[in-house]
Amino acid sequence: MDNQILFAIIYICEDILDSSSDDDESLDELMTVIVTNRKKVITKRPKVRLFIENVVHKYNDVEFRKHFRVGKSTFQYLLNLIGPGLERQGDVGKKPVSSEKQILISLWFMGTPESYR
Repeated sequence: MDNQILFAIIYICEDILDSSSDDDESLDELMTVIVTNRKKVITKRPKVRLFIENVVHKYNDVEFRKHFRVGKSTFQYLLNLIGPGLERQGDVGKKPVSSEKQILISLWFMGTPESYR
């Protein structure tokens, strides 16, 4: 909501509820509702397209272990072991996330105490 519209609404409400302290409390409640119900601006974070395909696949074993806390061979073992169970069947809805990405995301999340690296 535009600030000018918000101030106009508040001005009109003040004019309507001009008299007593009960009205002041009502105005305070109304202003609280208006302010808390303002639309929040959603900003999209920039994403790196094909990060796993273009970056992670080029990591050597030391770099891979630094980011995911396991070696490439251990990751491949996990992928072969649980990957087939993670694959989504069917083609309805959004494109499914590959089992490789699911496991890499899980390993990174479990092995990284920070929220962002």
